[in-house]
Amino acid sequence: MEKIQVNVSQLLLDLEKPRIVSADTQPDALRSMIEFDPRHFKTMMESIKDHGLDPGDAFYVMASEIDPDEFIVVDGNRRLAALTCPRRR
Repeated sequence: MEKIQVNVSQLLLDLEKPRIVSADTQPDALRSMIEFDPRHFKTMMESIKDHGLDPGDAFYVMASEIDPDEFIVVDGNRRLAALTCPRRR
């Protein structure tokens, strides 16, 4: 497995994850992640805000078939959602 560094802006939520119900777009996927367990999501957002990401919790990604500069997160979708959520404070 190759280790690469990419910007968060290059990462996409996986629309085919089991926790996402019928998400066709990135905003729908984000909403689904929040609604799946709002309390856990809020706790994760607060933890990331207070402590940052754990360096041991890498995102596992695969290249997007649509845009070679984007990557689909196959492991770490909730962390990505918490990182990119517009309501994060």
